[in-house]
Amino acid sequence: MATADFIVYFWLKIIMVKAMKFIFILLIATFVFSSCAHKMVGTWMVDKYQISLPGRQPIVQENIGQLKFKKKGQGEKELLYKDFLGNNKMDKTDFGWFATGFYIGVESPNSEFSQTWASYFNKKKQQKWKATDERGVIRVIEMHKK
Repeated sequence: MATADFIVYFWLKIIMVKAMKFIFILLIATFVFSSCAHKMVGTWMVDKYQISLPGRQPIVQENIGQLKFKKKGQGEKELLYKDFLGNNKMDKTDFGWFATGFYIGVESPNSEFSQTWASYFNKKKQQKWKATDERGVIRVIEMHKK
């Protein structure tokens, strides 16, 4: 009977060690993926905004305004830019946002900026994002923290 108890004890110990490793990895992943969110809170000046449509020359614009990321996933944007037809567009509305790993989601009705962005340069005071929509339009934003 002692051998059976040892085997049960041995397997329980293995299961507990694996469970602890899994919990540890889960905690680390949660910390890593949520660490981007606190960097975003604050006012970001949009230094460059580029729109590329397949088969057309990209439109590059500089200093088009600012994005204010507030706590609890809220924000305000104040942007003035040109669309593909050369028309001035003002986007001065509130938005919701979330950050997960390398992705930042911006949710704002009737806004070109309402989409999930991939952060390909992520520093404390500088960000570069890229997004592609369902039409193949590629947008790039470069920002610095005010």
